[in-house]
Amino acid sequence: MFEEDGVSIWVDGTLYLRHLITSAGVGPFDVNALLSKASRLLEYKKFVESHKADYKDFSQRRPQARITYRYYVHLFDLGISAGVLNQKTGVVYDFYKWLSELKHSKIDLSRVDQVQNVWISYKKNNSRASVDSGSKGKYVQKRSQTLRTPAPSDPKRGYIREQGEDLRPLDKKELKLLIQSLESDLFNTQERLVCSVALNTGARKQSVFTLRRSSFDNCNEDTLESDGTFKISIGGTNLVSSKRNKVSYLYFPKDTVDAIVSYIESDEYKERLIKYQAKFPDLQKGDEYVFLSSQGTPRYMAHTDPYFRQYGHKIKGKLAKDIVAKLKNDESISKFPHDFTFHWLRATYAKSYYDHLLPQVNDGSILLTDVIHRIARRLGHEEISTTQLYINIFKHFDYLLDAQNRYEEEVYRGIYNYED
Repeated sequence: MFEEDGVSIWVDGTLYLRHLITSAGVGPFDVNALLSKASRLLEYKKFVESHKADYKDFSQRRPQARITYRYYVHLFDLGISAGVLNQKTGVVYDFYKWLSELKHSKIDLSRVDQVQNVWISYKKNNSRASVDSGSKGKYVQKRSQTLRTPAPSDPKRGYIREQGEDLRPLDKKELKLLIQSLESDLFNTQERLVCSVALNTGARKQSVFTLRRSSFDNCNEDTLESDGTFKISIGGTNLVSSKRNKVSYLYFPKDTVDAIVSYIESDEYKERLIKYQAKFPDLQKGDEYVFLSSQGTPRYMAHTDPYFRQYGHKIKGKLAKDIVAKLKNDESISKFPHDFTFHWLRATYAKSYYDHLLPQVNDGSILLTDVIHRIARRLGHEEISTTQLYINIFKHFDYLLDAQNRYEEEVYRGIYNYED
């Protein structure tokens, strides 16, 4: 990071970024997050310089006269969202917190921003947090240079909110449209295979795209599960990524494994593999990704990849977005949901598995609680309450989806009449 003259190094800023890198340890490192923080810190520094101020000077008696408070007012006047404002001032505060802890530092953090501990209690459904004296919750630090963020709205009827995204399973007609489009000339073999893996295993994007050739080495008649699937381990020390690197399993139908093995034996894959090995020579044989671009670049790079710190922030599974865009632009399936995302394939898998188990519940072979735990295990859910949300939707899926569609039709009809 440089000073205003573009030549001299900004020592404090550069050392702070170095601190962020070294304190990350040997685990996964988010390069994009580092670049974002660097950009926001430079934005603050430019503001300081434009006001001919010293970023270390907090001698002013009135807080409003201090540079961090002036920056807060500046951001507020820009009209940016509360979330973005909080992130920007948060980066600045964290920088000063690190600076104040250095030996011989004269920074008084209490003059940078006022911070108080606030108890955040949680509602039973974890839908949102509230500031009160509830029994379940935790203390968090609240800075004065922040704005209150609006509470999230409830998901639409028939939808589940997971990781901030509203999703639902495709119904039978929509699933037919999906398959119809995938089988058309719009999609190539790799794109079809990517969707097949997500639909038949419920894998998240990062798990689909970080599958390795060696993932299927032990798939044979001896390792076939009683339900006709192969159990593939992901997360932890495995090469295939999972959410928060949690150890879990994907259950691949034999037909899906056969299709993958056939693909990695194809001439197309072998050509891509040669390019990949030339670019990334340090990986062991078998550790190569199943899904590679025509240039030999991985579609996604696992955190455990030795090249992750160099390339990981650039390779984030863009192919998933490309597939979704193709589906939405396919005029032959005009009734396909306009808000579809790749994550819906995971929800569709869960619904299919639920439908598969339901007859066993009806004849008393298993309990509904068994279904919940089986789906939780297949989806790798950390909280059973998340799986319960899926089940609640599945129980009344057709009714909820019909109600939501009728509601939207009424809204659109009202807008249409108004415009007339």
